[in-house]
Amino acid sequence: MDHHPASSNPPAAPQEPREANRGGWSHGRVASGAGLDQAVDALVVGQADPRRYQVTQLLGRGGMGEVFLAVDERVGRSVALKVLLDMGERQDVLRPRFFREARVQGNLEHPGIVPVYDLDRDATGRDFFAMKRISGVTLERVVRDLAKRDAEAETKYPIRRLLAAFLQVCLAVDYAHSNGVVHRDLKLSNLMLGDFGEVYVLDWGVAKVLGVDEFTRDPVTGAESDVAHTNDDMLGTLGYMAPEQIRDSTRVDARADIYALGVILFTLLARERLHTQKTRADLASSTHAGADARASVRAPDLSIPPELDAICVKATALDPDQRYPNARALHDEVQRFLEGDRDMRLRLEVSGRHLTAAKRVLASTDDEEGGPTERRRRALQETARALAVSPESEEAATLMSSLMLNPPEQVPPEVGLEAQELSRRELARTGLVGAATLVGAMVFAVATLSWLGVRSWVTVGALAVFLLLGAVSAAAAHLTPFRVMPHVVASVFVALAIAMTSRIVGSLWIPPLFAVGFIAFMSGSHGLGAWRFVCFAIALAGVVVPWVLEATGVVPTQYVFEDGSVRIVEMAVELNARVTTALALLIIGVLTLCAGIFLHSSSVEVATRRKLQLMAWHLRQLAPAHESKTPATTSVNDADAPSNPSAEGVAYDGAADRTTAFAPRTETQAESSADDDATQRGRPR
Repeated sequence: MDHHPASSNPPAAPQEPREANRGGWSHGRVASGAGLDQAVDALVVGQADPRRYQVTQLLGRGGMGEVFLAVDERVGRSVALKVLLDMGERQDVLRPRFFREARVQGNLEHPGIVPVYDLDRDATGRDFFAMKRISGVTLERVVRDLAKRDAEAETKYPIRRLLAAFLQVCLAVDYAHSNGVVHRDLKLSNLMLGDFGEVYVLDWGVAKVLGVDEFTRDPVTGAESDVAHTNDDMLGTLGYMAPEQIRDSTRVDARADIYALGVILFTLLARERLHTQKTRADLASSTHAGADARASVRAPDLSIPPELDAICVKATALDPDQRYPNARALHDEVQRFLEGDRDMRLRLEVSGRHLTAAKRVLASTDDEEGGPTERRRRALQETARALAVSPESEEAATLMSSLMLNPPEQVPPEVGLEAQELSRRELARTGLVGAATLVGAMVFAVATLSWLGVRSWVTVGALAVFLLLGAVSAAAAHLTPFRVMPHVVASVFVALAIAMTSRIVGSLWIPPLFAVGFIAFMSGSHGLGAWRFVCFAIALAGVVVPWVLEATGVVPTQYVFEDGSVRIVEMAVELNARVTTALALLIIGVLTLCAGIFLHSSSVEVATRRKLQLMAWHLRQLAPAHESKTPATTSVNDADAPSNPSAEGVAYDGAADRTTAFAPRTETQAESSADDDATQRGRPR
């Protein structure tokens, strides 16, 4: 290859990108025809081996260098070769910065940082360094496509893949910080996803090396340069820069990169920038004031978990002390979320299988699946398993609520058995209460009749015996397995006792009162079921039979009607002035007994209804109704996407927007970025 000395005149201004013949686009000039020959001729390779690098293509051109695709003939591999442009009088200022960029990047040996292979100067004095050739797409391009709801991008770049890439970025940045290097210009366009899972952090041209002097020594001659240090210049991209990076660059440390990582994470989640202002002044003002870093608020339709919101908020705190102490801590926080998210996805899958099984069983009519009761039981079990594995599953909660709130057409056998057992227990309790009541009635009757004056102790004794036998029969319900019959037997003795009271003041006074109290008591004994009506009939017979017997003359009547008046004939007791008091006490007792029974039944009914309502309310909470959300329009602000691609120092091959080679951006390259840097960068002009 013929070598020609580099021209002393400054090169032409960077050209705008134009479409390549195959639909791709590249930075700077398109290397084809005579243009490529001129570029090859102008390039003079290293002094030690003038034939080491064979240039094949011009990939791009930036503010102070050109990037070529070349072949390292010594190793036999393709490399990206960056050559410092001849900038005339500014060459002595740019050369140390060019060396600095290569040395900073070359000293960071990490899989996420593009390695530098060589740094040299050719025989004509042109400086260059060789880097690994990489291929991929920038996260800026990915997020821009996602913001447009591009179906292919959403399939290819799900949020889990983006978060996994973000984790690798955090580790690369943490490695740089551990070596005292602060990037100072982290943003989406400086992060690249490789074709085979690689993730690269690009553009270390404005990095700050903490505690170390600038790399200003000439790598060839060893001479020191007089160039002013740039460590404390305000460098970076507005919208990603931390507040202290704008306010006082001397305070910039690793936490400034944490802020930028927080902005990047927010953008990956919300698909738009945290600070969306257009002008430099507005971006700086928004950065100082702070913005709501909850991505879920900016993009509610994307269902962003609150854990990621909290991470973004902490990483972008205005106070550096409130941020994550290092990039590793930020990485670990996101990693913990992803591990929990993996568990969540697994639980959702298991829950979905149980839910599908429940629906299949319910819809089945196959006898092999069992009868309706068995199918419903299996559906409940499968739904319960689905909820146990994934309690937040609305579909499982809705099905569970439906199964529990809508009773089956056929009562399951075990439900009937349980109901029978509850009835037996209720009859046992009722038997004890009834026995106590009958004993109390016996004592009251004997005492009252004795106080009135007994004329027939046979009648009073029979009344007492029947009440006592009724009490014993009722109490027996607590002892026997079949507890209905003792209550029926007790009803017979109570009816006989009612009949005996007709011999006191006739069949139409005390017997009806006695029967009303007994019937009220038996009405509350739900365990008797249809046997209650038998007991009612027996009690009614205790009232009706004595009256019929008196009306037909079988037994003497106690009522004598004379001259429009009625006279009660004494039979079992003496009828004196005390009778009205005894009758009043009897009426008060019966009314009190009935009121107590009815109030108790009403209270039990109200309590039961309240329990059922509460149970129904709790079941409804398993499947709350969610308001539909209207998708919000999201967009990616193109602030970090330069209209002049050459300023970003990356080049694209024939496949649209895919990078095939990369040259790290240096500080001076920013001077030619008329669109991006004029509005977004805070670096000096």
